[in-house]
Amino acid sequence: MIQHGTMTLIDKATMDELEGWAQWCICEDAELGLRILNLGKQAIYLDHAMGHGLVPDTYEAYAKQRFRWAYGAMRILRYHWKSLMGKTGKLNRSQRYQFIKGWLPWIGDALHMVFTFTAIAWTIVLLIDPLHTDFPNAIFIYPALALVALRILGTFWTYAARVKIGKVRTLLAMISGGSLTHKIAKAVFQGLFTNSKPFYRTPKMASSKPVLKNLTTVLEEIGLAVLLIVCAVVIMIVFGAVNDEAVLWTVALIIQGFPYYTAIIAAIVSGFAKQAEDVPTVSKTQDGLVSTSGNVGG
Repeated sequence: MIQHGTMTLIDKATMDELEGWAQWCICEDAELGLRILNLGKQAIYLDHAMGHGLVPDTYEAYAKQRFRWAYGAMRILRYHWKSLMGKTGKLNRSQRYQFIKGWLPWIGDALHMVFTFTAIAWTIVLLIDPLHTDFPNAIFIYPALALVALRILGTFWTYAARVKIGKVRTLLAMISGGSLTHKIAKAVFQGLFTNSKPFYRTPKMASSKPVLKNLTTVLEEIGLAVLLIVCAVVIMIVFGAVNDEAVLWTVALIIQGFPYYTAIIAAIVSGFAKQAEDVPTVSKTQDGLVSTSGNVGG
């Protein structure tokens, strides 16, 4: 079997043994891979590409694709939790770890949403009844700020060590990834508690919408960004910069809005982007593999 999303080759005998694709799952390739490994088979990583695929050309398509991935992953987690916990099947400890580790950043995005709504609610209560409400303890705020810093530094280190695309493009990649936080958080919660989301085919070579229409895809992010900024400003007005707890909480509120700011930036940039003009061409290489050229990506 050779598998990577839209490019999958699988032995018919193995497919028959697994009784076909999981039609309930909108990330059927990942689910199939888990079931194959659960039979006791092994995965081998090849460090060279055997094919190339088109990437989404618009922010809307990019966000919907990642939403589907996160939603599908949570449904896989629900369906195969016994195998992932080692209670059934033949997944070894390393395989279980890799599956769960790959989904942890998405679960972290869901926790970010929880903290955002908690922070907004706490601020409102604090402003309404400051005599009976305290600022959150610094012992909880500092670790949260440290995690944000580690995530940023970790991204720069990973790209510098593995991808090597330069600081500017690394920053853009971080903005692109961060912009999906809210949508992935929604996908995680919906994937954990619902079953109704249909499969969304990611459009390729699509034209981007005008900026204003593009911003309609991030209305929730705009609303949350505005709420966090307003909360921070009002805290400063009411309590003043001489209050250390107020300053710390203000900083936390502003930093908490980072994913929402990046979503707005990504939507605006996508609105100005031009559709790629070079259509991929397909040819065969000397070893018989299919090769593509033009506007392609992983």
